[in-house]
Amino acid sequence: MKRSIFWSATAAAVGLFILPWNAWAYLDPGAGSMAIQALAAAIFTVAVFFRQIRNRVCSLFRRSSRHDKQ
Repeated sequence: MKRSIFWSATAAAVGLFILPWNAWAYLDPGAGSMAIQALAAAIFTVAVFFRQIRNRVCSLFRRSSRHDKQ
């Protein structure tokens, strides 16, 4: 079942790129700046996510400040 869905989606994606279509469209400057902003937000989100994971893993191996005071 999953293989048939995969191959159907692959065939549809390949068909969209191979078949020639006339777009009759344009990109205004607002669309370009919105795409750049979305890309920057995605990069920032991934960076913050992995930084939080790194901090949690590092905190497992770090001594807590409670033990240092005693």
